[in-house]
Amino acid sequence: MNGYERYTNVLEDRPVDYLPRVPILMQYAAEYIGSDYAAFASDYRVLIKANETCAKKFGIDQISCISDPYRETQGFGSTIEYVKDGPPRSTHPLEHSKDLSILLKPDPLRSERMLDRIKAAEAYREKFQGKYSILGWIEGPAAEAADLRDVNNFMMDLIEDEVFASELMDVCLEVAIAFARAQVDAGVDTVGEPWDELERLVLSVAGVRFAAGPDRDYL
Repeated sequence: MNGYERYTNVLEDRPVDYLPRVPILMQYAAEYIGSDYAAFASDYRVLIKANETCAKKFGIDQISCISDPYRETQGFGSTIEYVKDGPPRSTHPLEHSKDLSILLKPDPLRSERMLDRIKAAEAYREKFQGKYSILGWIEGPAAEAADLRDVNNFMMDLIEDEVFASELMDVCLEVAIAFARAQVDAGVDTVGEPWDELERLVLSVAGVRFAAGPDRDYL
């Protein structure tokens, strides 16, 4: 039984020889092959080499396209600074504005960093389809809204300007869906999303308040 079979069997509640190993490896994987985080996050070829090497060495069943939370953010117009020994840093396009019209329109097949992830998925598919599970990644609407506004601003938006916060998350959700579909088309079998404390807080607090309108059903 290979990694892909082991992973899909678990999802479909079928027997496996043992549970699949699906860690997310980023800086460790980059350094394991003698590279660094800056190269790992900016060049899909380094990312796939690092994940492939660790998967083969440590018996991992899933290879991943994830590197950092700023793929979509760069597509919206942020400036990225790559850091050798840490994840990339990003500006926040809406840090000082609530004007959604200033955002660029991310395109998974044209925006530089989103396309780099698509290329990673395509390369994985060519080499490993049916052998390993291939994990894609998107940012959820609350996480991406916080990337665009900065966390503190967005948290205050949820309290002081619910309409704007909701409209911003609508924009982020549309991009997330398009990015997820593009990654599936490119070869991933699973798309991850950072279901973290920020998402939990937004859904537990804002979800009740935003539920009145039919256009908020995703909450």
